[in-house]
Amino acid sequence: MSEKVARRIREIASASGVRITKDGSRSFFWPPDVEPGSYTGFRVPGKHPDSRRDAQDLPAEEVANAAAHLMEQMISLPVGDLIRQVARLFGFHRAGKEIAAFIREGIDMLIASGRATLDGDRITVR
Repeated sequence: MSEKVARRIREIASASGVRITKDGSRSFFWPPDVEPGSYTGFRVPGKHPDSRRDAQDLPAEEVANAAAHLMEQMISLPVGDLIRQVARLFGFHRAGKEIAAFIREGIDMLIASGRATLDGDRITVR
């Protein structure tokens, strides 16, 4: 997408009250009534193939919430296993390096928020 198109999208989103967060070169658009820092939901793909998102389109907030949801059922899990479980939840059959890196950002956010702890290679829900 050209910079001109990206700028126009940001202008329209801003005028509509849509919140925009940036993570490096990635931008995420949030509904006006959603505060990204306190968002607790996550969207998983439906049956239609178009409902599946690429890993780079997953905001860390959603990944953190998905990981927390899984951890509530597991209590404690090695990080690698959690990455694979989160990847499956978002519709990925395997977690290659790129997918794992985006999911790890969400897991790191979950830990930084204090909702989980990391002890060695094991993550535990609080």
